[in-house]
Amino acid sequence: MLLAALQETLCPHCDKILAPLVANLAQTHPEVEIRFKKESAFMRGIGFCLTWICPLFLSQYATTIGSIIWLPTAAGSSWSEADLAIVLRHEIVHVDQSKKWTPLLYAFLYLFIPLPFMLSWFRARFESEAYRETLLASAEYYGLDAIVCPSTYLELFEVFRGPSYGWMWPFRSSFNNWFLDVIQEAALRKPKERPNITGLLQFLTMSGDPTAAERLLSIFN
Repeated sequence: MLLAALQETLCPHCDKILAPLVANLAQTHPEVEIRFKKESAFMRGIGFCLTWICPLFLSQYATTIGSIIWLPTAAGSSWSEADLAIVLRHEIVHVDQSKKWTPLLYAFLYLFIPLPFMLSWFRARFESEAYRETLLASAEYYGLDAIVCPSTYLELFEVFRGPSYGWMWPFRSSFNNWFLDVIQEAALRKPKERPNITGLLQFLTMSGDPTAAERLLSIFN
């Protein structure tokens, strides 16, 4: 039913990537529901409250509360089958986190501990686990070049240091360590693939972190 609903509303011919993913989710996460933010007054209200820090909350960002995954309007307009699969894999991590910590404790830790803004350690921890899956899925569906590049680095660094997630963890050195850990994991999964690392290597060097640049070289040498 989940695959049929997704195909009917979002991706009529999504069977190469999405079908096996959804079939697996039906076995491992039968409680998961997928809904659309535009159909929820509650989500629209959150979007209104977040207008000044996350204006794309309703249009671009998926949100998971408990076992319900709320998809944005972009899911039905500009996302490919692979894009949708990547987002679902990211959000399933949040479903698992919520089950592990219990929904109320998870929400409290995510939103408030130790601070709701600037130093949101738990939020950064939870999102680093979910964005790890985003990067691994992106490498699986699009290749290592999709993640070993400055644009992906900058997009994700903005997630951690920018307003969309409340400036949750604006520390470049710890971000670099996490980012390269995931790149290394993705590279181990695709040992025959050799991405073009020149752009990211130059960017890391120019950004003042030669240690990160040296580590990137070591991963692919």
